[in-house]
Amino acid sequence: MKVKIRCPNCIVSEIVHKFNTNKFQIYFCRKCLNGFTYPVPKNLSKYYSDSYWLPKGFLGVFKDPIYHFFQIRRKYWILNFLKKGEILDVGSGEGIFSKFMPEDFNVTSLDAPLSKIKNPDVLKRNFLNWDPKKKFDAIVFWESLEHVQYPQKYLEKASRILKKGGYIFIEYPRSDCLEAQFFKNHWFHLDPPRHLSHLTPAGLDKIFS
Repeated sequence: MKVKIRCPNCIVSEIVHKFNTNKFQIYFCRKCLNGFTYPVPKNLSKYYSDSYWLPKGFLGVFKDPIYHFFQIRRKYWILNFLKKGEILDVGSGEGIFSKFMPEDFNVTSLDAPLSKIKNPDVLKRNFLNWDPKKKFDAIVFWESLEHVQYPQKYLEKASRILKKGGYIFIEYPRSDCLEAQFFKNHWFHLDPPRHLSHLTPAGLDKIFS
């Protein structure tokens, strides 16, 4: 029986097959202008090593200053809009971002139950089912939205728990960038099946609208 493949965001079959990558296919949707990985493994946790969130050895030494730079840049993005408040970091990893924010901010770090996070301050919850009992001045997705199958549902949930006048910040690998167009199925940031969504600026505009 042939399975009809549909876009997980807009639930249509107006899709274009782009790449084969090992056991996985990358499709792009003509309607929402985003891509997705197919099929989605039943057990995603086996694709994340114990050192995925805290790289060891030479890789860890190499990545530390890069991550440090990213966190400082993200901090100043926030400070351009807010001087204090409640922030939710969705897909926080080990919660490193929270350590870079000034004391006037309270950062809630949250990651998926399958994650092998060692920091006890990070909440391991299913974001879509989680009830935080409060609303946030900002919700951030720092290179995390591409790891979820249903980005539209995540952004809908984020909008419901955002304070009036609050902000959503998203940092992600752009699937329409020059690097992606050049390397095609060898582009590093395809990374299936860890990256389940392949987002574009026009696609995110579609989702938000």
